[in-house]
Amino acid sequence: MATSQPSREFIDASEFATLQRTGTVLLTERRRPLYFDGRFLAAADLTAEQTYFLGRQATLNRLSGFGVLQGLEVSRPTGTGDQLEAFQVAIAPGCGVTPSGESVILENPLTISLANTARIEMLNAAFGVGEAIRDPARSQTGLFILGLRLVEYSDTLIASYPTSSTGPGNITSQFGEIVEATAVTLVRYSNLEGERLRSQIARDIFVNETVPNLPANLLPLAMVALDQGAVRWIDNFLVRRDLGSTAQGTLGLNTVPRALRSAHLLQYDQQLREIEPTATAGFSAASYFDTLPAAGRLPKSAVNPADFSQRYFPAEVTVELTVAPTDEIAALVEDSLALPPIDLQDSPAEFETLSLLLIIPMTRQQLYSFRQDLAAATVPPPTPSPQPIFQPIFQPGLRRPLTLAAPGLIAKRNPLEKLSRLNQSVLPILPPANPVDSLWRTALANAAELWYIRQRNIPYQADIVGTTIPLASDDASVESNLIDRLDRLNLSERFSDLRTSTLGRADVVSLLSSPQISRSELLLRSTLNELENAPIETPSGDPTVPPTERPIDRATVLRVAEQFGDPRLGEGLSRLEAIAPEIRENDVVVNTLATSGDAIALDKIARTLSPTELTSFSRELTTLAGRGNTAAVNSLVRNRLEAIQ
Repeated sequence: MATSQPSREFIDASEFATLQRTGTVLLTERRRPLYFDGRFLAAADLTAEQTYFLGRQATLNRLSGFGVLQGLEVSRPTGTGDQLEAFQVAIAPGCGVTPSGESVILENPLTISLANTARIEMLNAAFGVGEAIRDPARSQTGLFILGLRLVEYSDTLIASYPTSSTGPGNITSQFGEIVEATAVTLVRYSNLEGERLRSQIARDIFVNETVPNLPANLLPLAMVALDQGAVRWIDNFLVRRDLGSTAQGTLGLNTVPRALRSAHLLQYDQQLREIEPTATAGFSAASYFDTLPAAGRLPKSAVNPADFSQRYFPAEVTVELTVAPTDEIAALVEDSLALPPIDLQDSPAEFETLSLLLIIPMTRQQLYSFRQDLAAATVPPPTPSPQPIFQPIFQPGLRRPLTLAAPGLIAKRNPLEKLSRLNQSVLPILPPANPVDSLWRTALANAAELWYIRQRNIPYQADIVGTTIPLASDDASVESNLIDRLDRLNLSERFSDLRTSTLGRADVVSLLSSPQISRSELLLRSTLNELENAPIETPSGDPTVPPTERPIDRATVLRVAEQFGDPRLGEGLSRLEAIAPEIRENDVVVNTLATSGDAIALDKIARTLSPTELTSFSRELTTLAGRGNTAAVNSLVRNRLEAIQ
């Protein structure tokens, strides 16, 4: 018959002494009673067993860290109508673990008055915890840490019988139960006062990582500012930590515990929500904060949609505006918790390396529409036209740089921005209506809130990441199919006349064979026309060779391909060809439109016009193109493009 074996190996005293001399066994401080038949049990034996298991439980709790597991939020009570409401705080039910490993539980909501801090001190003394407090809360003004601690008291009288036949024979009464209780404790943090004190403490805790010197058996919940007993403000996150705050970094790196970063984010958000109702629009973060978390919410007024400037962050910081799906904001913020906070007390030189993204949250449907509208609005004009000298030009994409709003910082601004900020009465600014700016302004106006995240300072330049390696493909088959199509369109001679380098020819074949261009004869002819007229800016071979005789290289092909890189390219032309088949079948019309260089603009126009407008436009376009009037086609396209913008 099998017998159960003990979970731990048992050794006798002689073997233990041998192992101890060799240093292979260590003696711990834990002891528990060893029971055997015939042993006389005393109260101390059972108490020792309880103490043993309570100590092991506390050790196990400490392995998981300390902090609040759930609930225990501190707030002001509302709706009570009590005259003492200004002196009261409410603590929600919840549980947590103290730094010493004790479990603290509050099963029901608790409202307590802080008007008489001396009474709280008296209760602490009654529970036997007053001596452990480094500075009892005798004054009713200052900063205090409100916390919970586990206490015990004896209860329930039961009969105590004589323990021996020769001893006193009287039956007495003793308390027979130990009751665990949770005590509310106030520990003074500082006697200082001031409007910026809360922000200064946040910097000390979250940037300098100053740890308040608190009793090990106290679970801190909130920092409370009192003025003659009245509650001025409550901050839940300056000293409160979620369970697990003692987690350390890997590989020996001194990473800051995630719970500290998370607490900084929550503390900042709580303080910002208290500031926003009374703060002036467009206020700077440095006006109220000494430090910011690596990510967080910010006021909508932080971005001026008129000129896309910001003054919330220091002027030396590089700030860009972008959009992101609403359901990914939490993941972006979570990722940023590994980055250090933003210390607003740093020198301007430190801010030069700081880069931030301001995020406009959107639903995925809104983001898709915004992306499409942005791509349509950034199509270049059909022909080069003089631009106003003071018109700001931004690269198309889902990121838009924000300019500097600080009037005194001139050195940081680029020359174009400096000119744009001169007195308009001396030098007028004539920016035309920019459809891209209008889309960003609409996105800002419709945003419920804005977020910022700190970007990692990782170099992404291609020259240090690696070199471009062409991928092998069936080039012979692709080129053969392209030549067959060019033969059918009588374009093979023009293709053969292209002066290309070895790599340039492969890139030309790849470009002309791409699905977007190969499915439309007009786009194919337009691309071929652009390649024939593309300027060769990069010298190749002998520099004495005239530019007109230099071969088309890869850089030239890439510049042409960039013009035809719109993912929606071809949608508008398909609509035009469905209404006006001449654009696909009439050689004169196709050649005129291809020679005009208006294929990309035509595609954009046809995507935006209503069916009635598209019919009228296609009729006028085919009439002019059928006559071979390229100049008239250019004029028609330019006027219609300006109208839709």
